[in-house]
Amino acid sequence: MNKPVIITIFLILMVMLTFLFAVPQYNQYRLLQAQVAEKRAQYSGESIYFARISDILSGLESRRDVLDKIQSALPADFSLAPLVDFLQKKADENGIKITAMVFSQMPPVADQSLALAAPGQVKDLSFTLDSTGSYQGLKDFLFAMDNSARLFEVDTLSFLTIDPLSGARAARNQPPQYSLKLEVRTRAY
Repeated sequence: MNKPVIITIFLILMVMLTFLFAVPQYNQYRLLQAQVAEKRAQYSGESIYFARISDILSGLESRRDVLDKIQSALPADFSLAPLVDFLQKKADENGIKITAMVFSQMPPVADQSLALAAPGQVKDLSFTLDSTGSYQGLKDFLFAMDNSARLFEVDTLSFLTIDPLSGARAARNQPPQYSLKLEVRTRAY
């Protein structure tokens, strides 16, 4: 055979082998490069996202005391016992004697959680306090409720004199005693 024909056949064979083996490998290489670039972009986006979350988390950690106050003001696991205990202690500290506490909006007795609204919404709890004490004691009690971490709103307040200033009370310089009725509202999640 003639040399130019062999060279031509050899060149055609080389071109065919190149297209059969090298071009698919090159296409696969380009596809892998595109996937790597996509993964790098995804990783970069995720790293920025996680860096922002980390910054937010450190900001929340630095404000832990404020968040604890909010949690105390609007508890998620509401129970009547701590509320009654708090009110009784504050009343005793300020010379007020609670005679009755009537809750207006209450869940069933078997259910200790406040189930008046949908989960995640703020629920109102209203109650009436009947008590006795002096005007200064009432003033101090209201001040203590206002300065507590819980959110209390006094809707109505009424008081009647139990016994007018008698001679014995005036001689001991004791303030007059009043029958007090407070309608109070608080909130929980």
